[in-house]
Amino acid sequence: MRAADAAKRAGHRERLIAQPLGPAAGGEGGGGILAHRALYQTTLLPALVAALRREAPGLDLRIRAIERDRLHDQLAMGELDLAIAPPIAGSRDLRAEPLWKDYLVTLVGVDNAVPLPLTLDGFAAAAHVVDAGHVQIGADGQGISVVDSILAARGLRRRIAVVLPNSSGIPFVVAASNLIATLPARIVKDLATVPGLKIVPAPLPRVEVSPHLIWHPRSNHSPLGSWLRRVIKGIAAGI
Repeated sequence: MRAADAAKRAGHRERLIAQPLGPAAGGEGGGGILAHRALYQTTLLPALVAALRREAPGLDLRIRAIERDRLHDQLAMGELDLAIAPPIAGSRDLRAEPLWKDYLVTLVGVDNAVPLPLTLDGFAAAAHVVDAGHVQIGADGQGISVVDSILAARGLRRRIAVVLPNSSGIPFVVAASNLIATLPARIVKDLATVPGLKIVPAPLPRVEVSPHLIWHPRSNHSPLGSWLRRVIKGIAAGI
């Protein structure tokens, strides 16, 4: 690329950066606030930060953990610019696009006595660890998630023994205990190297569990918002 072209491109990025996405954006150079599940820290996030430092070094990015029960309001009120999460049911006022297609696998400690291969009954009878960003817990202790819906449709219910604030510690808790966990396959594909951990097929129907890029339509026409969504989708396509 010629020096003149490089300067022109950099100037274009700086003009984009000077336009905040919405009320949540901050920093003198402009910025954005992104919420996501903790396990994306090992896949999408490193590539995203590298791309932003290379393409838009003036952009200030704030990463927050998902607060599933508040996510809709956070996006609607401008506390967040973007979120990477499962789609929010009934939120027609938000925009959402799938980032990739995925399915569920189960994490089991190598010393766990649970019979393998897992059956649906054995899966439901085991003690589970989940993260609050993915599974909501009802007042009766019942999980609210795609896994729990599948079990409930078959007259089963799992025991959720431990709820973590995010998913980053789940592989290590599973490896050190007799708990099991169920997470999307693409996100955990690099966790096979965690000592004491096995990744096995989940005894569930092969349902799609696609993470979505979610935003409020007020940023539809923001040049920075549109560019940042394109960057994230481009990175996701390679995961």
